[in-house]
Amino acid sequence: MADHAPAVRRRPTLQRGLPRQALILVLLIAVAFGTAIYMGVRHPYQTPAAQPPEPLRMTVIPLAPQTAVPGPRAPSSCTRTARPPSSPSAPTASHCPPTGAPRTSPTARSWPP
Repeated sequence: MADHAPAVRRRPTLQRGLPRQALILVLLIAVAFGTAIYMGVRHPYQTPAAQPPEPLRMTVIPLAPQTAVPGPRAPSSCTRTARPPSSPSAPTASHCPPTGAPRTSPTARSWPP
């Protein structure tokens, strides 16, 4: 049993300067740089002819409305009906602003109070 050869043999090492993968990588980088320089010098595009600039065109869009803006809807107790209240003690719409009355904005105050 002692006189048989081992099942796995070692391969002799090759003594080269650079491994094959490093040489291929350097070659690939050199080709890429060469292509980039060639395309920069001899590009297939034609330079456009100088044209005078076009006159300025603009459109003004007003951001504020030109007509009156309706205010918020009146509360349901302020709706106007064509018939009179059923009893004299029924609530009236006297607390509601008249139709077409201008609406005022709330007073300005500083924050925080």
